[in-house]
Amino acid sequence: MTRRMEMKIKDFIYKYSIRLFILIVAYLIVSFPFQYTQEKMNDVSQPVRWLGTLLFFIIACFIVRYRKKLEAVFAKKSLFFIIFVMIFALQLMTIYVFKIQPVNDLLYLHDEAIRMIQNPMISLQRFGGYFAHYPNNYGYLLILYCYYKLLVSCGISVGSLVLAGNFLNLLVIDIGILCGYIAIRIVKNIKLANIWMLLFLLNPWTYFWIAYYYTHTISFGMIMVLLLLFVLIHKEKDNWKGILYSAFLGIVIYIGIKIRITNLILCIAVGITLFIFWKQYKFKVRHMCLILGMAAGIAVSVFGYQYKFQNMIPKQNTQEFPATHWLMMSYHGVGRYDSGDVWFTSQLSTQKQKKEKTIEKTIHNYKELEIKGTLQLSGVKLREVWLTGDDDFTKMSYVSTDYGTANEFLNGKHNGWILMYSYLMRMAVWCFALVAAIGMLRKRNPWNYVVMLTLLGGMIFHVFWEANPKYSICFMGVMMFMMVTGIEN
Repeated sequence: MTRRMEMKIKDFIYKYSIRLFILIVAYLIVSFPFQYTQEKMNDVSQPVRWLGTLLFFIIACFIVRYRKKLEAVFAKKSLFFIIFVMIFALQLMTIYVFKIQPVNDLLYLHDEAIRMIQNPMISLQRFGGYFAHYPNNYGYLLILYCYYKLLVSCGISVGSLVLAGNFLNLLVIDIGILCGYIAIRIVKNIKLANIWMLLFLLNPWTYFWIAYYYTHTISFGMIMVLLLLFVLIHKEKDNWKGILYSAFLGIVIYIGIKIRITNLILCIAVGITLFIFWKQYKFKVRHMCLILGMAAGIAVSVFGYQYKFQNMIPKQNTQEFPATHWLMMSYHGVGRYDSGDVWFTSQLSTQKQKKEKTIEKTIHNYKELEIKGTLQLSGVKLREVWLTGDDDFTKMSYVSTDYGTANEFLNGKHNGWILMYSYLMRMAVWCFALVAAIGMLRKRNPWNYVVMLTLLGGMIFHVFWEANPKYSICFMGVMMFMMVTGIEN
């Protein structure tokens, strides 16, 4: 490959990936009014919704108009601590006021983790064979089991483990926010890092997903930890510290993959970015040491996982759903969970049959859709995952131990107000993300590109995979990073 050809390939990948991202975001922005007006928001009428939009726009214009004066405020180091304390206090208040209980998938993991304290073996029969069908949940289930077992051994009652799960989620979310703050402060500046903190203070997601401590919110924290480690490795001049960071990176990568495979998208984005921004392929000794350090971290994690959990994971599981099951499910209807598809795969006896039959049905579904139907379904899935402002937290928080007046404003008849705010917040994210992407065509920045590529990877993945509003939660950090970049531009 000649130098000139190499540069053309790099330029093609860089420009067309950004243009694809711009196209998708533009589609989401154009689709927003239709989603916003059609979404059921109970007591919030259409005129009120548009009045809210106008007010949101006026506030944004006010901030832009007086941005120079506001810059002095955001340059203060103390602002981080003030905002972080406010976020933490509001999170604790959310836990205390709403008292939300586990539902759906989280409920299964919660109950199974508690049962495993007495019998440390994953059951393939409970909950209709849930853990037989979905072994991709084993990683997080085992983490939850270890966490619960530690708390019980310290004297915490089983009845308090839901609350303990909330605090675990709060911790992971706040670690993710903190890692994002440090990363932005390193690659950009303190002003933008404080704006990052302010955006999470204003984001309803920060509070209303605490109770649903499933793989989505944990993945948010994992992705931000990975991003910070990549930044630290890049900036670190001390070789030994760099190797230490790399080893820790390897550990986090392995744990992240075990929790949710989409955590690998950031690593792929980093690899593509290195290919585009490296001027030559000459490996230095330092680079090789960093790779070996990361490999060592992965190796230690693999060994530790097998040593600790090998006897807890069922050896014979013929009921496992292959990856082709989700591809089959994603190519009909609205591309979401379908009980008929679950029955179809469940009644097939061997793994070979499951793969062959689900592939056959996937091809059949695709032929029925044709190109036009596939494009329409892709548009539906993009809106479902990325444009649903609340990510369905109002529907995932309907169970409460002490349902009160406040719950009516979260998952009751008055929740239209928080839904309206959530949708407007998401619209603001995409508007600034569009500005950021356009700016990247004019001025190249590797960290902006890594973040954009991660978000684009998540979008493309869930076009081909099952669609669900909750799936954007994993990428909340990179979404907000793009918003910060848009504000910078």
